[in-house]
Amino acid sequence: MISDLLHKDYFLGQTVKEVKKNLGNETGGYYITESNLTYTVYEKNKIAWDLVFIVNHETQKIDHIFVYRQGNGITRMILYTFMRLVGGDL
Repeated sequence: MISDLLHKDYFLGQTVKEVKKNLGNETGGYYITESNLTYTVYEKNKIAWDLVFIVNHETQKIDHIFVYRQGNGITRMILYTFMRLVGGDL
Protein backbone atom coordinates (compact mmCIF):
# COMPACT_ATOMS: atom_id res chain seq x y z
CA MET A 1 0.00 0.00 0.00
CA ILE A 2 2.66 2.53 1.00
CA SER A 3 4.77 1.67 -2.03
CA ASP A 4 1.80 2.46 -4.29
CA LEU A 5 1.30 5.84 -2.62
CA LEU A 6 4.98 6.69 -2.99
CA HIS A 7 5.15 5.47 -6.58
CA LYS A 8 2.19 7.68 -7.51
CA ASP A 9 3.65 10.70 -5.61
CA TYR A 10 0.48 10.85 -3.52
CA PHE A 11 2.10 12.78 -0.66
CA LEU A 12 4.12 15.27 -2.71
CA GLY A 13 2.62 18.73 -2.43
CA GLN A 14 0.52 17.88 0.62
CA THR A 15 0.76 19.90 3.80
CA VAL A 16 2.09 18.49 7.07
CA LYS A 17 -1.47 18.50 8.38
CA GLU A 18 -2.69 16.44 5.41
CA VAL A 19 0.08 13.86 5.82
CA LYS A 20 -0.64 13.53 9.55
CA LYS A 21 -4.35 13.14 8.78
CA ASN A 22 -3.53 10.22 6.45
CA LEU A 23 -0.73 8.56 8.44
CA GLY A 24 -1.29 9.77 12.02
CA ASN A 25 1.38 11.22 14.28
CA GLU A 26 5.02 10.57 13.50
CA THR A 27 6.24 7.23 14.77
CA GLY A 28 9.87 8.09 15.17
CA GLY A 29 13.10 7.32 13.53
CA TYR A 30 16.47 8.96 13.26
CA TYR A 31 15.34 11.90 11.15
CA ILE A 32 12.64 13.51 13.29
CA THR A 33 13.08 17.28 13.28
CA GLU A 34 10.84 20.30 13.28
CA SER A 35 11.24 20.56 9.50
CA ASN A 36 10.64 16.91 8.56
CA LEU A 37 8.18 14.12 9.28
CA THR A 38 9.43 10.58 9.89
CA TYR A 39 7.41 7.38 10.05
CA THR A 40 8.92 4.03 10.99
CA VAL A 41 7.60 1.02 9.09
CA TYR A 42 7.80 -2.47 10.57
CA GLU A 43 8.14 -5.91 8.97
CA LYS A 44 7.48 -8.96 11.14
CA ASN A 45 7.53 -6.78 14.29
CA LYS A 46 11.01 -5.42 13.50
CA ILE A 47 11.90 -1.93 12.32
CA ALA A 48 12.46 -2.24 8.60
CA TRP A 49 12.68 1.28 7.20
CA ASP A 50 11.76 4.92 7.69
CA LEU A 51 9.68 7.19 5.49
CA VAL A 52 11.17 10.67 5.67
CA PHE A 53 9.06 13.58 4.39
CA ILE A 54 11.04 16.77 3.67
CA VAL A 55 8.95 19.91 4.17
CA ASN A 56 9.53 23.04 2.07
CA HIS A 57 9.88 25.91 4.56
CA GLU A 58 8.28 28.47 2.28
CA THR A 59 5.20 26.52 1.16
CA GLN A 60 4.93 24.21 4.20
CA LYS A 61 4.27 21.35 1.76
CA ILE A 62 6.08 18.07 1.16
CA ASP A 63 8.87 18.49 -1.43
CA HIS A 64 10.75 15.21 -1.16
CA ILE A 65 10.17 11.75 0.28
CA PHE A 66 12.98 9.39 1.15
CA VAL A 67 12.75 5.75 2.09
CA TYR A 68 15.59 4.81 4.39
CA ARG A 69 16.35 1.13 4.95
CA GLN A 70 17.48 0.51 8.52
CA GLY A 71 21.00 -0.70 9.20
CA ASN A 72 23.14 1.04 6.59
CA GLY A 73 25.42 3.66 8.16
CA ILE A 74 26.71 5.22 4.93
CA THR A 75 23.16 5.65 3.61
CA ARG A 76 22.21 7.40 6.83
CA MET A 77 25.17 9.78 6.52
CA ILE A 78 24.43 10.60 2.87
CA LEU A 79 20.71 11.13 3.54
CA TYR A 80 21.45 13.29 6.58
CA THR A 81 23.79 15.48 4.52
CA PHE A 82 21.26 15.82 1.70
CA MET A 83 18.47 16.67 4.13
CA ARG A 84 20.61 19.43 5.63
CA LEU A 85 20.99 20.90 2.14
CA VAL A 86 17.32 20.73 1.08
CA GLY A 87 15.49 20.64 4.38
CA GLY A 88 17.23 23.30 6.41
CA ASP A 89 17.43 22.90 10.17
CA LEU A 90 18.18 19.56 11.78
